[in-house]
Amino acid sequence: MSVWDIGPFDNDLALDWVQDLQESNDLYYIEDTLNNVLDEGDSVIPMPFACEALAAIEVLARLQGQPGQPGDEADDDVDAWVDTVRKKFKRRADLVEKSLKALDVIVSEQSELANEWAQTDAHVAWRGMIEQLRARVAAV
Repeated sequence: MSVWDIGPFDNDLALDWVQDLQESNDLYYIEDTLNNVLDEGDSVIPMPFACEALAAIEVLARLQGQPGQPGDEADDDVDAWVDTVRKKFKRRADLVEKSLKALDVIVSEQSELANEWAQTDAHVAWRGMIEQLRARVAAV
């Protein structure tokens, strides 16, 4: 997997996920992605699940009117999808709750992604991005 920065779309796995998102026209794909992380229980969370969940949470935050950082690799595709889905979107508290729980798991010791970031100089910045994403997805 290629990673070039700390953002939710700054890796190959997330960009592949965004391409698959384009085939969806509702929130099922986002919910299914979050369930991949949450259904692991006490098992190790594979890096692909964590990367995809961060992308899904970023999309949900944007759908709720909380824009991301300009210049994200997937901006055009994500924003086009959000514009299409927003017309029929209703905020779902259950997805916000799942997102917050998934973020807790993604930063935990059971997450391969968190363990990889912990070994880099960008760990603090990555955790800061996670906390900003948490605040954006939780915003009402």
